[in-house]
Amino acid sequence: MRIIEAKVVVCSPGRNFVTLKIVTEDGVYGIGDATLNGRELAV
Repeated sequence: MRIIEAKVVVCSPGRNFVTLKIVTEDGVYGIGDATLNGRELAV
């Protein structure tokens, strides 16, 4: 299983909520949250 795509989405007005979507060559995907409340720029 090989990763073919990694997409970072930063959204939310006034805050930076960071979401990551990883897609494999088999079509399997996962979504994760990388937000650190109050320290968004550190992420």
